[in-house]
Amino acid sequence: MKLTARYLKPFWALVLICIFLLFGQAVSELALPNLMSSLVNVGIQQGGLEAGAPEAMSQKAHALLLYFAGEEEKALLEEGYYTIEPESSEAQRISGDYPLARREAVCLLREGLEPEARKALDGAFGQASYGFLLYMQEASASGELEELALKAGQTQNAARPVLPDKTEKPADLENGDTEPSLPDGEASSVPEGSSAAPDEGPDRFSTVGTDPNLEIPDDGYRVDATDPNLRIPDEDYTVPASGMNLTLLPRAESPRQEAAGEPAVMPMGDFAGVEPAGGLEAPLPGAGESFASPAPGTEGGEGHEGSADSPAEWDSPEDTVSKPEFNGSSAPQPENPPQPGEPGGGSAGKGGFSLSENGIRGMSAQQLYQLLPLLELAPRESLSKAASLAAEAPGAMGEQVGVNLKKLFYEELGLDTAPAQSAYIWGKGLVMLGVSLLGALAAVLVGLFSSRIAAAVGKRLRHDLFSKVMGLGGPEFDKFSTASLITRTTNDVQQVQMLITMGLRLVCYAPIMGIGGVLFAVEKSVSMSWIVAAAVVVMLGLAMTAMALALPKFKALQGMMDALNRISREHLSGMMVVRAFGNQDFEEERFKGANQEFSHTSRFVQRVMAGMMPMMMLVMNLSTLVILWVGGHAIAESALQIGDMMAFIQYAMQIIASFLMIAMMFIMLPRASVSAERIREVLDMPLAVQDPESPEKPGEIQGVIEFKDVSFRYGDAESNVLEHISFTARPGETTAIIGATGAGKSTLINLIPRFYDATEGEITLDGVDIRKYRQEDLRNSIGFVPQKALLFTGSVKENLLYGKEGAGDEEVLQALEIAQAAGFVGDMEKGLDAFISQGGGNVSGGQRQRLSMARALVRKAPVYIFDDSFSALDFKTEAALRAALGPYTEKAAVLIVAQRVSTIMQAEQILVLDDGRLAGKGTHKELLESCPVYREIAESQLRKEELV
Repeated sequence: MKLTARYLKPFWALVLICIFLLFGQAVSELALPNLMSSLVNVGIQQGGLEAGAPEAMSQKAHALLLYFAGEEEKALLEEGYYTIEPESSEAQRISGDYPLARREAVCLLREGLEPEARKALDGAFGQASYGFLLYMQEASASGELEELALKAGQTQNAARPVLPDKTEKPADLENGDTEPSLPDGEASSVPEGSSAAPDEGPDRFSTVGTDPNLEIPDDGYRVDATDPNLRIPDEDYTVPASGMNLTLLPRAESPRQEAAGEPAVMPMGDFAGVEPAGGLEAPLPGAGESFASPAPGTEGGEGHEGSADSPAEWDSPEDTVSKPEFNGSSAPQPENPPQPGEPGGGSAGKGGFSLSENGIRGMSAQQLYQLLPLLELAPRESLSKAASLAAEAPGAMGEQVGVNLKKLFYEELGLDTAPAQSAYIWGKGLVMLGVSLLGALAAVLVGLFSSRIAAAVGKRLRHDLFSKVMGLGGPEFDKFSTASLITRTTNDVQQVQMLITMGLRLVCYAPIMGIGGVLFAVEKSVSMSWIVAAAVVVMLGLAMTAMALALPKFKALQGMMDALNRISREHLSGMMVVRAFGNQDFEEERFKGANQEFSHTSRFVQRVMAGMMPMMMLVMNLSTLVILWVGGHAIAESALQIGDMMAFIQYAMQIIASFLMIAMMFIMLPRASVSAERIREVLDMPLAVQDPESPEKPGEIQGVIEFKDVSFRYGDAESNVLEHISFTARPGETTAIIGATGAGKSTLINLIPRFYDATEGEITLDGVDIRKYRQEDLRNSIGFVPQKALLFTGSVKENLLYGKEGAGDEEVLQALEIAQAAGFVGDMEKGLDAFISQGGGNVSGGQRQRLSMARALVRKAPVYIFDDSFSALDFKTEAALRAALGPYTEKAAVLIVAQRVSTIMQAEQILVLDDGRLAGKGTHKELLESCPVYREIAESQLRKEELV
């Protein structure tokens, strides 16, 4: 492709601009799936909250996270936040954003953190969040939470106050107290010496004291017999599987709510069996195990001793639960999941909570903080183990859990996240729109610039080809047929032009898309990258197969097109001959054979190309199907987010499409390469006839032509066509050349204007070797009339002006008068402006010959060459023309090639050629006596009395 590179060089600036725009277009195309993934994951599933540490959180939330952070993470969390007390001026300043700051201490993110420090803090927050989930999972599955709850309850030696069965808070709760105290003077209604056994009825609370409105929970404690205000552990109490509740929530207000199974307190066993978001390669201890089991004596967890409201209704470690939803990723459900209202099921929007149904999203901050007393008693080894496992897990897991905790903390602070979600979706949507518009603009500009470059390169190629063909000498024309040169100038240039148009867009764009798509796809999911790799391998295999099949055919097609053009040209130009000999059927068969060969080869190539597209689409669709199948399972296992799978599909399609474009280029490139090579053969062909490096500047040419021992042979011919030719043609004289057919007459004439250069010897013009003149200067000194008269499409005047550009009407009319063409030109409807069709097809052979002579005469050159130009004229016209020609060319050297002796009898010098050798030289009379060859020719054409 050196030819293409050579012609693209002048447009290097535009090419660089195109590459820059293509890079921008590729970047925009690659950015869209990522933006879409963020829109789905963050904007829709995460409520507009991005992963990372929150800007603020309550002091309780901060304390909760510290339990599950490693030493390094704990230091980052402590250094990254500072505490604001509720009564401080800082609290008043931020209370507009965080209303909780008026009532409780809030931890605020430090301002001015370096990007590295902020990134480390975000990682610490994610690890702590994930550590919390891992600990709750393991602790619930192992029963550690129940043990801690029981231990915490046994350490309480004060009476447990109860809440009245009213929706209004007692007076002592209005000041922010979490537990009311019994009214002074009220006594327990429990008989002295008795213990408060668990109520086996539908009510979970036992009445205590004299006030029937005061109730205590059935939590393993009883009222002391000596002091009604004191509650002590009940030795006969059996601890429910769900463990002890640390915070009392309002009980159900109606039997309907109780019948619906609404829990009155937070069940602490709901974390067991929950696999972390994102999944682990090996399940953690207890992961996937059931943690809620039916109470003794019950079946299917339907209640303790047949009671729907018994403590067994609270979730226990043996119940089978589903995996939580983190960041919107759905999880597979267990075989028999608990239903709302059933043990372990929970009910959305009610007082109870079930991690199995809503995950962390279903929790409130107060429910989380109930764990703080338990965590104070938790073994350090368990907390450290959870923190270390979180540190080893992929960061994406912590990010997913952290987002849910972040939203929970913001809601606790009183921050409304709904506007943030809308703002995020609108912002990302507008960014996507802007990126799409930029990509579209870049694509339009690339199309515009590449088309301009391709058109300019095609224009220059055609110009250079035409100029080269115009400068080709006879040896070069012998190597290339006219049909081949036409094909190279048109079809081959078009192939190169198409390659530039498509190549600038595909050669640069496809690799960027392919490489970028691979990087982004692997970033989204390493586990599914094998799908893309397999698809690419299949695509490359298909492309290589297509190339192996099509490449040889592409090379053959151009040669077949040359043959088809040649036959068409011959048929059209020789139509009269074909009809005259009745060979229409033969010509049709000849054309049919070439056409069928071209058609069959072209059809094969097109079938290969056409078969590529459905195969490529099949690979793309199968790849999409496999990605959906594998990605669906990954989403179910919380190892992949929905938005990431959507982005992965788009990246996979971009990768496959880029390799498809590369494959198409591999198919297009060979054909264009063949065309470029054919063009280069013409452009880079060394010319046999060249101008000298230091040409002679001709002065006033006299017209003395001298051949000095000239010999000539064509190309690789074995013998010379002309041998040892020597003569001189002088101004004012006519030198005639005659001989049998094939004697070399036209070859000798063609050496003078340097259509060919002599193989041996020297030809001079006014004593200077003609090879020292520029070809243009030499040919401007010659009026040449070829053996085959050829006229060009245009008017009569335009054809004559080929001889001398800028000649006036008087000069044109004078040349027509001498050539005996003024009569029939004057008879034409428009005279000099009469139209001449291609090749002069609308005039007769004699008229065409005379117009060709007039074109040479209008030049008024010092040398005139007539190559058998009188043969198409009748004797009368020939005689008149020769009579008029004498005075007009009296100062010029005239060389005439003729077949008829009558044409040259009056010539001052006659050269007789026989088989390429000079058989005789002299006047008519001299040659009749001294040259048998001439005498034989003359006697065959003239009567004896006409010979003299």
